[in-house]
Amino acid sequence: MSSRPWGALVALVIAFPTSALAITPPQARCLATMERYGLQVVTAASRGALGCVRAAERGGIVPSDCFGAGVDGRLATTLRRLRLADARWCSRDGSQRPDAGYADDATLAAAARDAAVGVVADVLGADLATVPAPTRADARCQWAVVTGATRLLRALWTEAAGIAGTRVATATRRLDDDTRAACARSTTPLASLFALPCAAVATTTDVAACAVSVARRHFQRGHGDAHALAVPCDLTDDGDANLSCVPPELEEHVLNRLGYGPDPWTLGRLRALGVRAYVGEQLHPETIADDAVDAQLAQFPSLTMPFLDLRVHYPNRVVPGQPQSGDVLKELQRAKVLRAIASHRQLEHVLTDFWFNHFNILATDRRDYDISPYERLAIRPHVLGRFRDLLLAVIRSPGMGDFLDGRRNQADAINENFSRELLELHTIGVDGGYTEADVTAVAHVFTGWKENQATADGFEFLAAWHDRSAKQVLGLALPANGGYDEGVALIDLLASHPSTATRVARKLIIRFVSENPPPRLLTAATDAYLATGGDLRAVMETILLSPEFLADPANRRSKVKRPLHLMASLARATHAEPATLNLDRVRRRVRELGEDLYGFAAPPGYPDVSGYWTGAGSMLFRFNFIELAARGADGIVPALPADVGATTTLAGPSTLAGTSDALVDALIGDLFLAPVSAATRDTAVAFADLFGSVGTPGRTAETAAVLLSSPEFLVH
Repeated sequence: MSSRPWGALVALVIAFPTSALAITPPQARCLATMERYGLQVVTAASRGALGCVRAAERGGIVPSDCFGAGVDGRLATTLRRLRLADARWCSRDGSQRPDAGYADDATLAAAARDAAVGVVADVLGADLATVPAPTRADARCQWAVVTGATRLLRALWTEAAGIAGTRVATATRRLDDDTRAACARSTTPLASLFALPCAAVATTTDVAACAVSVARRHFQRGHGDAHALAVPCDLTDDGDANLSCVPPELEEHVLNRLGYGPDPWTLGRLRALGVRAYVGEQLHPETIADDAVDAQLAQFPSLTMPFLDLRVHYPNRVVPGQPQSGDVLKELQRAKVLRAIASHRQLEHVLTDFWFNHFNILATDRRDYDISPYERLAIRPHVLGRFRDLLLAVIRSPGMGDFLDGRRNQADAINENFSRELLELHTIGVDGGYTEADVTAVAHVFTGWKENQATADGFEFLAAWHDRSAKQVLGLALPANGGYDEGVALIDLLASHPSTATRVARKLIIRFVSENPPPRLLTAATDAYLATGGDLRAVMETILLSPEFLADPANRRSKVKRPLHLMASLARATHAEPATLNLDRVRRRVRELGEDLYGFAAPPGYPDVSGYWTGAGSMLFRFNFIELAARGADGIVPALPADVGATTTLAGPSTLAGTSDALVDALIGDLFLAPVSAATRDTAVAFADLFGSVGTPGRTAETAAVLLSSPEFLVH
C-alpha cells in the first residue's frame, strides 16, 4: 500500500469502473480522514456486537438485540467523532467533498456499523436463540471463529485506509490457526454450530475458509456503500471475484452472445452455476441433456439419413403430398430455427452457424442432398474440436466439392475455384503471403479428392485423377507420388499457420465480442490457438472468459441481431412454447428479413457486421414481424404480464404511478434482464396511454411490441 495516508484509498476508488475520478489534495484528505473514522466505527461496532453476544449467552439480554439498531456508549462516542471530522475535513465548502468515493458521514457510519454487525450475524446466525446451547469446547470453537472474522474485517478496513500493509495476511493466518486449534476439540458436528452461509462446513479448514469469505464479503459491500462506490455484486456474494454472482447486464450479455437470448432454462442455469461454470458447461455440449429438442427433431428424418437414403426417400421429382428433394433443405431450416429457440446447447448452435458461414456453401439443385450431411458430418462435430479436423472434414465433403467445383478438379483439367477460396477465405487470408503460383499448386494437390456418396462421409480419393508430380506450396516441398497424403500435409500446414490462427481468432472475436477486435484479446486468442494446435475449445474459452468479453460495457448491446437471432430471441423472451411454433412461418420470416438460411450464394458467407442488417426496409420488416409475434402470430404465443393496472403512491411528494407505468414496468421486468433507457420506457408508457383504460384489447401485446422494437432489444 502507498505510504501516503490517502494513497491506498484513491487507488481503490479508481479501480472501480464507475468511479474513476480526478482528485484534489483536499478531497484526498477528506477521503483518507473519513476512511480512518470508518475504521473506528467498524472496531467499535464489532466489539459491541461481540460483547452483546457474550451477554446474550449468559442470559442477560434478548439475543436479537445484539444485531438491532441500538448504539452502545463506545459506538455513540465514535459516531460523534465521525460527524465532527466530516464537518471539519469534508463539509466546510463544496470543494472538499469528492465527486465520487465518499457520500456523507451518515452513509459511512451506517455502512461501517452494518459490516461489523453483519460478520457476527452471518457466522453465528441473526437469531442467537436458534444456535444450539454449546458445550464449553463448542463455545470456544464458535468464539474463535467469530472473533477471528471480525479481526479480519478490521484488518481489511485498515489496509484500505493505507495504515498498514500486512495486517490482512496476518489476520487470515491467525483466523485459520485459531480455528484449527479451538474447533479440533469440539464435540458437536461443526455444521450445527454455525449459521448460513457456514452451515455446510465439514472440517476446520472449511470453517476458516467460510469465515474469511464472510469477512471479505462484508468488507467489500460495506466499503462500497460507505464510499458510494458501485461494487460489483460478484465481490459481495462470497467475497471472491470468481464470477459466481452475475449482475443483470452481464447475464443478458452472456446469454445473448453464447446463445440466442435468455429463456427460463438458460437464465436459471447461469444463476445456479455462475458465469465461469456456465461457460464451461456450454463449451462441453455433450454434457447437456437436450431430450425435448431431440424428440422434436425426430420429426425431420432427413437430418440423420446417409447420402443415398436421401435420394431414395426424398426423390428429385414432384409428387403431390410426397417428400421431395427440396424438403431436405426445409427440414434443415426448421431444425435450425427449433434449435436456436429451444435447445439448451446454445453455444454449440451459434458455433455451428458461425462455422457454416465461414465455410459457406449454397443449397441448390443437387446440393439439396449435400446440405444436411454437410452440417451434420463436416461442421457440427468439429466446432469445439481442432480446426485441422474441421478443415479436413469440410474439404472431404460433397457439399464443398460441389459448391466450389472440387469434384471436377483432376490432373488434366485443373479447377482453381476451391484452392483460391481455401487460401483467401478459409485459412491464411489475403494477407497470408500466398502467390498465384501457390493457388495453382494447391489445386494440383487436391486433384483426385472426389465425392462418393456410397461412403459414410461421401468422400473417396481417386488416384487416377491425381497429379503425381512434385509440388511446392507456401514453402512446403511435396515429393512426387504423394497421393492423398499430400492434401493431408497441406491441411496440416495451413491449419498450423500463424496467419490462420490470427484469422480464426479475429473472426471469432468479431462474432462474440466486438466488430473492432481488441488488440490484447486478439493476441491472447491467437496465442491460445497456436499453443494448443488449433484447439477451438481453448480459443473460445480464452475469448469468453476474457475481461474484454465479461467486463467491458462497450462490448455489450453493440451488435445488431441477425434475423435468426432476432426471431429466436423474440420467441425466447416471450416464453413461447416450442410445441406451438410454426417453424415454417418463422424460417420464412427470417428469409424475408434478409437471412436466407443456407441460401447465401457467395463463398464468404453473410457479413458479420451490423451495418449489413440495418437498411431502412429491413428495419421496417423487423418492426412488423415483432408486432405480429407479440399478437401471437407464427405460433409464438407470448406469456405476457396481465394488464391489471396497479396504482401505487410513491414516497415523497404526492405522485401517482398510473396504470400505463405499472404495465410498462411489468413488461420491462418480463422481457429484459438489463435496464432500458428512460426514453424507451417513456415511449412505451406514452403508447400504452393511447389505449385508454386498463384491459383494452391489444393494450398489453402492442405495448410489448413497442418495447421489443426498442434499441435495447434489437441489439445484443
